[in-house]
Amino acid sequence: IIAYIGDPQWVSSPCLRHRMDVDGSVEIVFDPEDPWNNDRTNELIAEFLQRNPEALIFTGPFSDGEGDRRIGAAASQERTNVATFD
Repeated sequence: IIAYIGDPQWVSSPCLRHRMDVDGSVEIVFDPEDPWNNDRTNELIAEFLQRNPEALIFTGPFSDGEGDRRIGAAASQERTNVATFD
């Protein structure tokens, strides 16, 4: 994982939080000044993909998923709501 696209407040994984907040090895692609602006988000994604031409984007079941290099992914665990990444 080299980036997280979206509001980082929704990340609960301690490992991923550390990589975003402490060592900066995971880039956050998000504009906290305008979080609901889809055009701005798409602009930031395009900039990220330009800097990282080999990156793939995994989208959730409710993402638009349009565009090159995007893969739709959804997963869950039986009887719990624990994230698959954790």
